[in-house]
Amino acid sequence: MKEITMKLIVICVGASLGAVSRYLLTAGADNLFKGHFPWGTFVVNSLGCLLIGAAFGLLISKPVHLGFQPFFITGFLGSFTTFSTYMMDIVSLSKDGKHAHALTSFITHNLVGIVMVLVGAFAIELITKSSAIHN
Repeated sequence: MKEITMKLIVICVGASLGAVSRYLLTAGADNLFKGHFPWGTFVVNSLGCLLIGAAFGLLISKPVHLGFQPFFITGFLGSFTTFSTYMMDIVSLSKDGKHAHALTSFITHNLVGIVMVLVGAFAIELITKSSAIHN
């Protein structure tokens, strides 16, 4: 029980730092590169991919502290961006020769993600209109 508690604490600390880092970097990039393109999200997701690739390379190349993966990958990068994990999954599938699975994952995540955003927004719009009518 003590081991899992420590792992959860390590993940929470990493997640807190990742969330704050995401906020600061997104705000900074959006302020620096003004315009209609979501530069903050682009910068965070690109940097997250670079960092998870480096972390993956580090994990397979030499022994690292057992707390590294839960702190940095699950905690920090998990709250910094899940896009990096999604990309790493696709790269791993491709490296394993599962190219059709990689392509299917890419297409499915993107299409379902867009549809779910639209469904969620539509559902809230319906709920708020419905509650406005009843009030």
